[in-house]
Amino acid sequence: MASPASTPPSPLLRQARECLLQGDLSAASALFRQVLEREPGADAALAGLGHCLGRLGREREAVATLRQAASLVGRRLGSKDDPAPLLDLAWELQQVGAARDSLAPIEQALRRRPVLARAHHLKALALERCGDFKAARLSAGRALALAPGELNAAVLLASLEARCGDLEGARRRLQGIVASRHGAVHSRAVLELGRVLDKQGDAQGAFPLFVRAGALQRARPGRRTEGQVAAWMLREQAHCRRSWLAGLTDPPEEDQADPIFLMGFYRSGTTLMEQMLAAHSTIVSSGEAGLIPQTMAELDRLAPPDGRHWSERMGGLGADGRRHLRRHYWRLARAWFPGCTADTRLLDKTTLNTVNLGFIRALFPRAPILFALRDPRDVCLSCFMQAFAPGPLTDHFLDWQEGVRFYAAVMDHWNVLSQELTPDWRPLRYESLTADPRGTLEPLLDWLGLAWEGAQARFHEQARAGEIVTPSFAEAVRPIYGHAVGRWQAYAPFFAPVEGFLAPHVAGFGYG
Repeated sequence: MASPASTPPSPLLRQARECLLQGDLSAASALFRQVLEREPGADAALAGLGHCLGRLGREREAVATLRQAASLVGRRLGSKDDPAPLLDLAWELQQVGAARDSLAPIEQALRRRPVLARAHHLKALALERCGDFKAARLSAGRALALAPGELNAAVLLASLEARCGDLEGARRRLQGIVASRHGAVHSRAVLELGRVLDKQGDAQGAFPLFVRAGALQRARPGRRTEGQVAAWMLREQAHCRRSWLAGLTDPPEEDQADPIFLMGFYRSGTTLMEQMLAAHSTIVSSGEAGLIPQTMAELDRLAPPDGRHWSERMGGLGADGRRHLRRHYWRLARAWFPGCTADTRLLDKTTLNTVNLGFIRALFPRAPILFALRDPRDVCLSCFMQAFAPGPLTDHFLDWQEGVRFYAAVMDHWNVLSQELTPDWRPLRYESLTADPRGTLEPLLDWLGLAWEGAQARFHEQARAGEIVTPSFAEAVRPIYGHAVGRWQAYAPFFAPVEGFLAPHVAGFGYG
């Protein structure tokens, strides 16, 4: 957490920081707010509050709070003061998906200290996230020149060299880092080297590196155990039955059309689909904001977990309770996305909402669902090649067979609940979208009561103006392409041990 205050902290501020260290984000937030009631210009409290809001999933509020803190710190610091507090805030902004906003405090820091390697490194990260890879490469090069022994900077520069087409330069740089076996960056360098070899067409050399990178990550302490989500899905399937759904007869909300849910699986093309849909003048996208998980947390607040399934606890709240949850969902959406009004359609794109299909059907029984489809072999391979943030969902992909089993379990879950609960859904196929964008989207837009707009063919221009917070950000800021279709074929021998898990879905989704 950023700590920009230069004066000794007050007892209340110290107490807030202690709560934060103990992991009690709600208590820390409340204490930071109390500090701000007494001292509205306390930038340390604003920084702490922004940190808490971001970790609580309230990114929009976090960004506004952190921007205010950065503005105050920038005005307070003298020309000779250490600009580290500005960089702390820039880093916090990047953690909540506000890379573009982080550039202002970074530039302020660089005006004070042009030779700060950390500032150039953070600038490179921000520019990369904004899709300006050439400028990001320049900043990363400056960072490494100022701190030649900083291997994080070296790995970042190598990844940007690869993005800019210098694959051979990236490969040589990464091979040197991998040979050093430096613990802090070793696994990341191994993964990046595998990605470079993949781009060079060396699948046989790349795949063992992906295996090695995953094993290194799995060996790190604190990793969550796999299997939790699979057990949770089985319980969902046992409780979310057709007879249960039939008992929920809530009338539709009158002031807002139901959300459009876009779901599927990681690396199934949901970010591309989202960007093309969101280029429509009447569609507002949520990104990966997690509106449904936040609404499930509100259910936990109203009816605390007591061993019963959430459907049983929701049932005890009755129609009024479900109405409260729907309105809570919309309050969040309107607070986080100012463009979300009665005149627009909200696109709720949280990819793994697939596992929350039962809750979505209970909350919005008539909501349309777009289900992203892509060849399961390409999906699993792409997941195995990604540097996902650690978590109970993404940790599955650190092992090839475990990741494939997880994919199969999620698709089994979708097949069971989509047949049992019969949502109003349509498939959206990645391969069709890359081959014929308009021909693929136009019928779906018609189903949603919308018409195709020319801006949707130029979605990448709009994407460049915003920010993409998923691993697909590099692809979303480029015109549409199809070279990732069928990538799995170069890796066909590695699919033999997992063929049994994937075969039903390859055939079932029409890729046989």
